[in-house]
Amino acid sequence: MARSKALAALFFPDYRGVKPESIYLKTCWALASGNRHGKRVVLFSPGFGAGVFDYGPVVRSMERDSVILRVHHPGSARASFLQALAILARARFQGQKAVQAARKARLWIHREENRRRRVEQLREVFLWARARYPEKSVVLAGHSFGTDTALLGALAFAVDGLILLSPHPPGYLIEAGRYSRLSCPVSVLVGSEDWTRDGVGPQDRLKVVEALPASTDSTVLAGVRHMDFAFSGLGPVGWESHLQHALGQGCR
Repeated sequence: MARSKALAALFFPDYRGVKPESIYLKTCWALASGNRHGKRVVLFSPGFGAGVFDYGPVVRSMERDSVILRVHHPGSARASFLQALAILARARFQGQKAVQAARKARLWIHREENRRRRVEQLREVFLWARARYPEKSVVLAGHSFGTDTALLGALAFAVDGLILLSPHPPGYLIEAGRYSRLSCPVSVLVGSEDWTRDGVGPQDRLKVVEALPASTDSTVLAGVRHMDFAFSGLGPVGWESHLQHALGQGCR
């Protein structure tokens, strides 16, 4: 049953409750859902290969008291994942080891012009949210690939909080020294089985906490893997209640 739900999530939108609204801006678009009368707006940057119609577990955990805007970025699509998979397969065919091949694909995934464009798009959605909901706090959030975008956004413009789900370790893409410059509250969530093909695991991700301000909240979700955050039907039984509690404690 869980496997069939996960497969369905790859092809069908993953949302429930209030019908989402598409927000079209100049350089991007976002999917708005959640409680329009809540106290905050959460701008969510998806992980690589996942998109705005994913992240049902994360959205459901925040939508009771938040408007959630899932931002469509370069890399936020299944086609991007297939391109990265082709690079990975070509490197493996040429005799490179699995981790080396994954790191080669990573160079393409995290190319500078792509990352810069994502931050610019996040800024546009941020300005829209500030104008549309001046009475609400604005929090940036991201998963994996999206944590870099959210973190760079929090460094570039004044936000009220930052939520990092499965972040990359300091120095992976962003210099370790920049993390301590954040002035907003930060929450970090990592799964205990949170591994990716490039060899990065949960302990690597938790090194972010050491580089962030001392007030940073961190949570390790038992049994949760990297893509469990993105697709309904994955993860251990009952884990979404733990996710909801963790997201409810930080960056209010």
